[in-house]
Amino acid sequence: MLTGIVRVLLGLALACIAAGVAQVLVVQTPGEIIDTITGVSRSGPADLIYRVLAVTTHTILFAAPFALIAAAAAEWIELRGWLYYTIIGLAIAAMGLFAEYNAEAVGAPTILNAFAASAFALAGLTGGLVYWMSAGKHAGGRGRDLEMLPPKTGESAVTIVSAPATRSNFTLEQAGATSSAVRLVAPEKLERADFYKIAERLNVKPLSARKIGYVAGRKADTEEAVVTKWNGKETTNTARPGDWIVTNMSADRDVLKDKDGNANTYVIKAETFPILYDPVSGENEFGRYFKAKSVVEAVHLPGGFDILAPWGQKQTAHNGYLLLNGKEVYGNNAETFEATYDVLR
Repeated sequence: MLTGIVRVLLGLALACIAAGVAQVLVVQTPGEIIDTITGVSRSGPADLIYRVLAVTTHTILFAAPFALIAAAAAEWIELRGWLYYTIIGLAIAAMGLFAEYNAEAVGAPTILNAFAASAFALAGLTGGLVYWMSAGKHAGGRGRDLEMLPPKTGESAVTIVSAPATRSNFTLEQAGATSSAVRLVAPEKLERADFYKIAERLNVKPLSARKIGYVAGRKADTEEAVVTKWNGKETTNTARPGDWIVTNMSADRDVLKDKDGNANTYVIKAETFPILYDPVSGENEFGRYFKAKSVVEAVHLPGGFDILAPWGQKQTAHNGYLLLNGKEVYGNNAETFEATYDVLR
């Protein structure tokens, strides 16, 4: 926590200094700067430094409240992309320009002109990029232990994380130098211990979540293949006689469907279903209504997952959560998780 606060404050200080330098450099011509540095100009280097410090101080006083709010939000949701910080920098610069404009005396020359706008824009862009380079790309505190491996020919750089000195059933991959999307890859079934190892590698505490949505369920009478879809194929499972085929519903008992109209349907083993769900009144075309009675642990995977589920089939998602439900570890698409679970802590 303390390390993160120091990182943010240092990043903001460097961003304000960079913005101040950018504004001063826009105002002075290259020749004037050279003369100042070499001592040809009467003002000398001290005057240039004074002007940079003056502009930097003014920038800090105006921008700090807005920048701190934006930085705190980025830390909370782990935004590490450069675009976010440059947009924030430009937005703060625009507010600064209009604040100066509103403070103008009636009849005085206006600051609202192309030259001033370009100077403020350059300062905002520079400040945003400097903050991203010094602090923003580490938002959330993850990735401290990531080891950069050289990319294969024709591939982008990929960061691989795995348990050191011991064999692991999984890897965590972060594609691209600026992406915060960590993806879990597990070609073997994950165990309870793996779930906690993954949380440890990501430096996060698992969430506790209770399912607030309902499911509609029916027992399979014969062997039946079930494809779980959510904006593309996610996984396939086979229901044996006695297993339950369930469909996710919201807290208002609306069937969850993806953008293509596919209901979010999957299989739960016969012996597991009564442990997880209690019957409630009501039914629809997918079966009787049930409500979850258990609490799961969850780890967010912004880059999704490509894992082998407990039932022996692959699960994939571009953005999702890894769930620990009893002894079983499996994935859940982010949209369906956020629509059907309430995070307790």
